[in-house]
Amino acid sequence: MPARDVRPTVSRYRGGHYGGRSGGQRYYDDEGRGQSKDIWEWFKSYFEADPTLDHLLEIDELRCYQLIKNSTDRHGLMDIAFYWAPGWKAPDQDTRAHRLVLHYHLTEGNWKTFHEHLVAGYDAHKETIKKEEHERAERYDGEHAAYQSRMEAERIQRDEQDKLAVHEIVEITAGTLSSELNQVFISTDKVGNEGDWIEEMVDTYQDGSGFGYEADKATGIKLQITLSLDLSNSMYYNGVHREAAGAFRDLGMSLKALKSAYQDDLYVAFFTFSEDEWEGKGKRVVRLEIPQTTEDKTYFQPFTDYRPSVINGWYKEGTFGGTDTWMAPLFEKIEKWEKAVSDPGAVKLDIVITDAVLEHKKDLKESDVIQERRDGSLQTVFLNFLKPEDSINSSLPKRCYQVHVDKDNVAGTLRNVISEFVGAHL
Repeated sequence: MPARDVRPTVSRYRGGHYGGRSGGQRYYDDEGRGQSKDIWEWFKSYFEADPTLDHLLEIDELRCYQLIKNSTDRHGLMDIAFYWAPGWKAPDQDTRAHRLVLHYHLTEGNWKTFHEHLVAGYDAHKETIKKEEHERAERYDGEHAAYQSRMEAERIQRDEQDKLAVHEIVEITAGTLSSELNQVFISTDKVGNEGDWIEEMVDTYQDGSGFGYEADKATGIKLQITLSLDLSNSMYYNGVHREAAGAFRDLGMSLKALKSAYQDDLYVAFFTFSEDEWEGKGKRVVRLEIPQTTEDKTYFQPFTDYRPSVINGWYKEGTFGGTDTWMAPLFEKIEKWEKAVSDPGAVKLDIVITDAVLEHKKDLKESDVIQERRDGSLQTVFLNFLKPEDSINSSLPKRCYQVHVDKDNVAGTLRNVISEFVGAHL
């Protein structure tokens, strides 16, 4: 048996609050903080091993940088430098370095010389870091540009593969459906018999050939077709979501091509429905915007979300994350569109790709009211990808019936639907 639409449970998360205090001035701490303590212990060991100026001047740029960065810069501690000046005789200076040099009787001149070496090493290593960062940035920019170029090439290749995968199907489907639409929009009058001489001199004079011919003329009939895709999660649970999405794309692109051929007589619109809004009730309906021009538009618009590569890349449900199937919001949106855009006298055919899992009596009643209210000849056809034996057999709204299809016969079935609809209503 097929799965019904499932409403997921909602969990609530109650997070904690992290407070903090803004600190003021940082005072000297003999124990140091983090890396400051580590680098100081290294310096103390190094200094006590040989407390001479020559030995201190052998400290390399990296160590000079660490001594200042991890104490004065980062933590505000006066371990080595007192705000970039030696501060040798400052009466309030009580630093670990000061205690060391006093203990080992290092002269003020030697300490100032070492301090200059320390600051020079810090500045030199800082420039080295800046240069390395610049080189990394340039290398990243080059790698990023190469990556972007590779991604663009892959995208172009993927788009071309997508187009090749559906182009023939769309051409065949559009050609098949156009034969039915020609019967709707074009009528043919025969003048004489083809190949026979026309005795009527007026026809002979006007035609110039003197033989029979066929004259085509517009019927003046307007036809409105909407195509909608049910995105409720039962489509995924029933395992028909990928086939349904592909059919929605192929039929929609075929109808879009036919719209170009019958610009003034055919009105088409595409909808997705039963999507979740913030409250998660699955009542959201979206009308896909058809591009007015071909400039800067992809081949698949407005069906870019249903390209073969996208469908094949879906993890689990893809876009089919709605909850229950609601028909009334869809019919209401279609009615609003047809009043604003379509011809008031157009014959109306709705094609809805769904598994027809309709669970809400109130929704059916509201759908009945809308369906009865819509003017003119109307028929709504549910294309159901479920096998007949797996169907729920839900009650359907008024003016609706369902046809079971699969990926191989959906185009032919739609042609039969249009043919029967045309025969019954025109």
